[in-house]
Amino acid sequence: MPGEVTVLAGDDIYAGPLLALGAAGAISNAGRRREVAGPAVSFEDFVQLARA
Repeated sequence: MPGEVTVLAGDDIYAGPLLALGAAGAISNAGRRREVAGPAVSFEDFVQLARA
């Protein structure tokens, strides 16, 4: 789904600029959903940042 990212490694999510997906950005990690607050980042930008 747009604005949703599955994190495969680790139990903790760090709500930093990389994971700031905006108001619709919910991150699913091992079945747990946590809202990430921050400026909106497009999915393409998120992917580029994640690869950096």
